[in-house]
Amino acid sequence: MSKGIAYSVVVIVALLGVLMLSVWSYNQLSTGSRYAGTYTERTDEDIANSKLELAKRFLSQDLVYSSQEAALEVASNGGTLQSKTFWYCQADPQPPTKQEFLYALSNMSLDFLNAYIEELKDSEIANLGISASKYDCAGMYSPEGTVCSQKDSTGCEYFRSTASGNGMIQVTDPAVASYAGDLSVSNDNNRIMWIYNRLYDDTKDSKLLRVITSTLRDECTGPQTMQTKLEVAFDKACEHLVSVLDTDVKCSYSVLCESVGNPIACLNFDCKRPEMTQQLCFNSDQASSNQGLGDILQIIGGKTVKAQRGVQATGVVIKFSLTDTKFNIATSKEPKPLLFNVWAAFNIAPENCRPIN
Repeated sequence: MSKGIAYSVVVIVALLGVLMLSVWSYNQLSTGSRYAGTYTERTDEDIANSKLELAKRFLSQDLVYSSQEAALEVASNGGTLQSKTFWYCQADPQPPTKQEFLYALSNMSLDFLNAYIEELKDSEIANLGISASKYDCAGMYSPEGTVCSQKDSTGCEYFRSTASGNGMIQVTDPAVASYAGDLSVSNDNNRIMWIYNRLYDDTKDSKLLRVITSTLRDECTGPQTMQTKLEVAFDKACEHLVSVLDTDVKCSYSVLCESVGNPIACLNFDCKRPEMTQQLCFNSDQASSNQGLGDILQIIGGKTVKAQRGVQATGVVIKFSLTDTKFNIATSKEPKPLLFNVWAAFNIAPENCRPIN
């Protein structure tokens, strides 16, 4: 993975610098100091164990970077490994299940971490007698309880990640020392778990499409063009998403396709995701998959009404982009806020116009 390898260079340089400084410090301790009143001798085993602890600490730090980078990638994708994750498909809500979401975070984080470990083999760190083998699993854990579904994000502004399975850190100079246990870290100042859970709960009830269709029904008797009516509806949809989250989140949208009068021109593709069959490599409570909640006429409620002037059948594919400005997350280049994208594809039918009383 070239991106993961490029990302790891910064951490490799930092680790190498600290280890070199530490080795110099150990040498100073082992030979004593003429300014000190005592003389301390360090054995080879002491030095090897100290180097091992430093290597564990910095590999743990790289697990943090890997997890944070994975969070940015998965959020940009919309919550899965797919580059475009449709939360609404042909008006049916299909938010990523908890298993899909955690699977994406786990796999992407593991890829970044193992790319870093692979790069260690050809670095100066290997010349210091330090090596590490790849891990088999990256676990992803949100805070316990219901805090990530609450309106206040205070209790869900971090997530925990682990690295486990066959990974080993080893020091061979000046003596042999090794660690074959798991790594466990906390990824702070990151609200991806909170944003996902809040959006998931909102999408299960189709609230975003309710806002869009309700706005169109209110606007449909006006003289504006259909495109203008849709802009008003999408603006309202952004306001709704911000209300689901908080004012630290900024919403924008991109209309990827809009076909007035010929919906099939935008909707002639399959946006439904197949049911996930892969298993998580770690233990986690798995949310049950969402069930289809019907077509858009059922979503908006009420009886079917006669079409009013100014409303035409329209196919829409849209991406809502939610930028969390509360925190900046460290990346391979520069800190940046979490960007969570939500794709939707649906048909606006003439029957969605509210009748004139």
